[in-house]
Amino acid sequence: MPLPTLPVLAAITDKLADWATGVVGALGLAGIFVLMTLESTCIPIPSEPTMLSAGFNLEKGTYSLLAVGSVGVAANVLGSWIADGFGRFGQLDLIERRGKLLPTPPGSLEQSLPLRHALALGLMHGPAELLPISSSGHTTLVPWLLGWPYPKLDPALRKSFEVALHAGTAVGLLIALRSEVSEAASSFDRRRAILIAGSFIPPAIVGYTLEGPIEKRLGTPASIAAGLLVGSAAMALADQFGPQQRERDDAGLIDALLLGAAQASALMPGTSRGGMTLSAMRARGFTRPAASALSRHVALPVILGASALKGARLAQQGLPPGAGSRLALGAVAAAASTLLAARLVPVERVGALLPYAAYRSTLAAITLRRLRRSQT
Repeated sequence: MPLPTLPVLAAITDKLADWATGVVGALGLAGIFVLMTLESTCIPIPSEPTMLSAGFNLEKGTYSLLAVGSVGVAANVLGSWIADGFGRFGQLDLIERRGKLLPTPPGSLEQSLPLRHALALGLMHGPAELLPISSSGHTTLVPWLLGWPYPKLDPALRKSFEVALHAGTAVGLLIALRSEVSEAASSFDRRRAILIAGSFIPPAIVGYTLEGPIEKRLGTPASIAAGLLVGSAAMALADQFGPQQRERDDAGLIDALLLGAAQASALMPGTSRGGMTLSAMRARGFTRPAASALSRHVALPVILGASALKGARLAQQGLPPGAGSRLALGAVAAAASTLLAARLVPVERVGALLPYAAYRSTLAAITLRRLRRSQT
């Protein structure tokens, strides 16, 4: 690049930086959203001044971390979506005319997982993981019921995407429970160690040894519908048992092992990790808030461990071209929706399990009806 060009570029960059700082100062969160959206749409507005201004306002206490983070994530998602739309629809004629030069094989991410579907599945995953309705079941059934091409996605790519969703959910859950995690770490004792070990070891053993057969045989709409119904029955029955007065600190070895067994049984898609652990603790006489707290706390090590293991395998295999953006979008959306869901539905507000059981049963009935129609 010729040296005289550098001062010109520096002057332009300075002007853009001054303008971006002024926009954030004048519009606040709305300014951050607008600028980050434009920057993510590939318009050459430097993001550094925007982020510095956001950080300055965060430090002053003008905005909360949740507000700034949510606005930034939403803006990046929207901007990326707009850029994808321009690229996809603006070059449609080129793809049609030069299809042999730009092949899109069947089952590819571009065809089977558009960015808008990756975003929708990520936003759905967080609440579905926190509530006892089965995140894995919804990730499979919702695209299938809506006629999305996601079920046609190559199994290895689909597994990679679902690993990204779980990783995003784990990060969101870790942030949402950071105060409780910090408290547990500072007061770690024998009882907590037993609770973590007892609830972690059974699903770890079952998941590591039976991961392949479970994915091959229990990931169909019919088996997921069966898992939804079985989990619904367990939840409805357990929530109606006798007096439940035990609190979270009353959990012992037997409770830990039952939590572990419940999480292991939830490896069958449709049953729901949350649904099974809540049912187990309600059947053991814990109050609803205590059962919900135990369910969320023991879920975190399992989700983190599974995400780390599968992520390591994924890193060894590598990602196909174009996969990174969709996996990242799904992970970020899952993290954001987990944070929002944890804020809107804290542990003390999960409530009775019967409404969740009714919803799950309805979803199972819709699935079975669709299967019967497809067979006639």
